Amino acid sequence: MPRAGTSELKRTVGTNVARLRRGRRLSAGELARRAGIGKATLSRIEAGTHNPTIATLHALTSALDVPLGTPLHDTPVPQLHGASIQAELVAHLEDPDGTTELYRVTIFPHHPPHPAASAPGLTKTVVVFGGTLVVAGADHTRRLGCGDSASWEAGTAEAYSAGDDQTVTAAILLRHPAPR
Repeated sequence: MPRAGTSELKRTVGTNVARLRRGRRLSAGELARRAGIGKATLSRIEAGTHNPTIATLHALTSALDVPLGTPLHDTPVPQLHGASIQAELVAHLEDPDGTTELYRVTIFPHHPPHPAASAPGLTKTVVVFGGTLVVAGADHTRRLGCGDSASWEAGTAEAYSAGDDQTVTAAILLRHPAPR
């Protein structure tokens, strides 16, 4: 992930996470518990001194019941990273029926599977531009090669991995329904 703007990214994400937590009237301890992360980690994220991985941000946004990209609003470089994945939020669109997010994703081979966004009502569309993407869930495994696309409801836990020795490049569109 490019390091340009990383300090500002951390500060903005931290400010947004803190704002969302306070808006839901959650203590830091309660949000950390719901997200399954340490309270000290959450404190460092909110203070803007810790850059969360995609997995940590996914845990926080799931606990806050907001789309994954919500904490990235107003960031100069809306990119996230993990050991096996890099993702850039390309577009974030809201309408009365929900939120749509478009991500440019790179998944590296020879790494453990990376937890993917999942939530009740979440619809996912994936287009693979290079490599073979494996999406594994409890009741399914999808293998998408270069040029393949697929859409499905992603209401249960899934994980992404590279299906061969090639780096995967893909676009992932997430459609989150509006809260009821």
